[in-house]
Amino acid sequence: MPTIGVAVAIPDPWGEQLQAYRESLGDPSASLIPTHITLVPPTVLAEDGLAAVESHLADVAGERPAFRVHLRGTDTFRPVSPVVFGVPPGSSPPAAAPLPANPENTGDEHD
Repeated sequence: MPTIGVAVAIPDPWGEQLQAYRESLGDPSASLIPTHITLVPPTVLAEDGLAAVESHLADVAGERPAFRVHLRGTDTFRPVSPVVFGVPPGSSPPAAAPLPANPENTGDEHD
């Protein structure tokens, strides 16, 4: 049975910064799994279910406008796991760290 997940890639330079942070924390998957936002975690499908999921995702993506994502920092599941995750505005995890400054950032928003 196939296993799928649905994710949105985090563009560079932020993706690179988070990737480097993951590597610095010892995440063994950091170089294997691109920086992303998980929409649907790994899910087992019926053998004949992949085509229906692909069709549904294409339909939904075609019906929705582009959206912005704002992350104000990062946190991790350490010591249980070296997984690093972005922190949305309005939340206040105790170990949140700000994203590193990007000298190339012009202040423009990115979709």
